[in-house]
Amino acid sequence: SDLGRVAHTLARALSGVSKKTTERRTTMAAATTTSPEAQKELLLAARIQEQVGWNWRLDVPLGEFQGVSVNDAGLVVGLDFSEQKGLEFNLAVLAPLTSLQVVNFRNCEKATGDIELLKGMELASLNLYYCRELTGDIEVFKGMELTSLNLWNCNKLTGNIEVFKGIPLTSLNLFNCGKLTGDIEVFKGMELTSLDLSECRKLTG
Repeated sequence: SDLGRVAHTLARALSGVSKKTTERRTTMAAATTTSPEAQKELLLAARIQEQVGWNWRLDVPLGEFQGVSVNDAGLVVGLDFSEQKGLEFNLAVLAPLTSLQVVNFRNCEKATGDIELLKGMELASLNLYYCRELTGDIEVFKGMELTSLNLWNCNKLTGNIEVFKGIPLTSLNLFNCGKLTGDIEVFKGMELTSLDLSECRKLTG
């Protein structure tokens, strides 16, 4: 079936093909994930359940998947893989889930991929605390309606903090994001209640 081919495509993307091929295939898959059934197929193709023993199966409703939250339409709006330190997955698993709003991958030390794969998502909260293998430019966050962003020790990320201008952040953690550049003047006037720039030694201002 077409859905089966999409799931197979994502499975190959998650198994370590080139970044360029991964992005192309996940973009193709994203166009098909407008139903709970399609999103379920794609999550199952990621083989998360085989690593952590969760109840992800075809006979389980998507809204009952452990670590998954859905909206009234049954589409995935939240993923919580927090504290799954041994879980190996690529951010490509998120790319087709354009309905996502809240992502918590706290302490997912083996998560890989380029944060460019988050482009176009309407995320409100993103926690990548200690996802230290992630790469990419924070430019991807420009224009997002994020209120909470945690990049604690994501020290491979690059880019200029100017991208945060205009984002309605109330909590931002950039601890040890040592490759980021820019002037902290950008935070002036923002309604931040929590801000951590420790060890961000290339920032100025």
